[in-house]
Amino acid sequence: PLSAKTWFSKRLHSYICITISVLSSCIPIAFLVVDKYDVSIDYRTYVCAYRYTAEIWQWLRIVFSSILGFIPLVNIVVMSSLLVKHLLKAKKAAKRSRASFRWQGLITVLLTTTVYLL
Repeated sequence: PLSAKTWFSKRLHSYICITISVLSSCIPIAFLVVDKYDVSIDYRTYVCAYRYTAEIWQWLRIVFSSILGFIPLVNIVVMSSLLVKHLLKAKKAAKRSRASFRWQGLITVLLTTTVYLL
């Protein structure tokens, strides 16, 4: 059973890496697919600039901005709910063992929550 769980987590890690790679490369590929002559490259300063002169960019800007605005929002909501679930579980465990309450665990949870919310 333990090897199957490890195998799944390794495979999940590779799926997440592939998904991030595909999502991060979709916008530059879309720039080249829409209008490859719309890209200007300055080799003096190594800058690649897009001019957005094609008419389809009016629609693609809306689509890309909604997608790129929605994915981080979903990520924040999911991670916040998982963090609250973890904190509630820690609160129940702390209530059971109130006599041996450890300040180090409390400070670790508070620092993790603070850093995450920043």
